Amino acid sequence: MLRTILIVTLLAATGAPAQAQSYEQLEKWCHDDDATDDQTIQGCSAVISSGRESGEKLSRVYYDRGTALFNKDQLDPAIEDFDEAIRLDPTDPDTFNNRGNAHNNEKDYDLALKDFDQALKLKPDFAYAFNNRGIVYDNLGQTSRAVEDYDRAIALDPNFGDAFNNRGIANLNLGRPDAALADFDNALRVDPKKASSLFGRGVARRRLGDTAGGDADIAAAKAIRADVTEGMAEAGVRP
Repeated sequence: MLRTILIVTLLAATGAPAQAQSYEQLEKWCHDDDATDDQTIQGCSAVISSGRESGEKLSRVYYDRGTALFNKDQLDPAIEDFDEAIRLDPTDPDTFNNRGNAHNNEKDYDLALKDFDQALKLKPDFAYAFNNRGIVYDNLGQTSRAVEDYDRAIALDPNFGDAFNNRGIANLNLGRPDAALADFDNALRVDPKKASSLFGRGVARRRLGDTAGGDADIAAAKAIRADVTEGMAEAGVRP
């Protein structure tokens, strides 16, 4: 199964009690990209409990906490937070996109598609939503439709490495090793150390008759990520 590119702890990373932190520090953790997921959860929980925020600002607090929970693979509470964020602000495509990712990871594919459709309705040039909807179509076995969405994501963002990688996997599963090889080359142009792209390119090379080159790529992929073979097998790709 393809997965995208997220209970609550009451202790900060330092181990200090939550109440030892100032409200300003907790609020900063809630929205700070440099905060750990645990800090974000703690900070956003404090902001919610304070009752100081409402409307769109409170929606963003729930969104940020939901994203941190998603990162920790705590999908049910993440979805609950995204639900509340959407109730407070139903115009934010990012929240629908992230809730769609959570539904996809729970294998609730119909709900995931609805969320990505809504994200794209709100933001028609949302490359990430096209890529993520493509992942759902892949998981449903609708590989050609998945490729169409990856195409759209790449057209919007020619440096979208994950979309190239996902399309490469789809093209391998459709019996198109030439197209897959080009996709994995592009994915590796963006991220030369992406294990799944190296593995996929190795499979494509082997299917095109370049056994030595393919074996070298697969070995390099395994050196980066020991479980890459199992992960790619879940996506339908085997040497």
